[in-house]
Amino acid sequence: MVLALSLTAPPPPPQNLSTTTNNKNGNSISNYSLLLLSLSECNNMSQLKQIHAQTLRTTLPHHHHSLFLFSRILNFASSADLDYAYCVFDQIGTPNSFMWNTLIRACAKNVDSKLQAINLYKRMLEEGNVMPDKHTFPFALKACAYLFALL
Repeated sequence: MVLALSLTAPPPPPQNLSTTTNNKNGNSISNYSLLLLSLSECNNMSQLKQIHAQTLRTTLPHHHHSLFLFSRILNFASSADLDYAYCVFDQIGTPNSFMWNTLIRACAKNVDSKLQAINLYKRMLEEGNVMPDKHTFPFALKACAYLFALL
C-alpha cells in the first residue's frame, strides 16, 4: 500500500488523531503516519507531550512502529527536557541501542548530568539486553573525561 501525503497541509492536532483519517485528497492515512508527521513538525515540549500521549493511547507498546515513534519522542525530549526524556525512557520495556545512546549522550552534554551518563552506561551493561556499540563509547568517555577533570 502506497501512501500519498500532501506536505503542504499541516497535520491535524495530535489530540484528534484516529486509527485512520482521510487527507484532503481522500487517501487514507494511518495513525502511525499521522504521529510521525506530527513529530516531524513538532517544535515544543507541549506538542511533544500531546504526541507522546497519543502514541501511548493508540499504539501497541512493542510493535516496531511504536519503538520507532518512542525513539523519535525520546530524541526530541532529550534535547529539551532531560527529566521528561527519563520518563519516556523508563516507559519503554526494552530500549534499543539508539535509545540508550540518546539518553547517555544527552546526559554527557549536560553539565549537571555527567555522572548520570556513567550510571546509565553501567545500567546498560547490567541489564544486558543491549550491548554498547561504537556510538555509546564516545558519549560515556566524554562524561568520564569531564568528571576526571574535576578531580
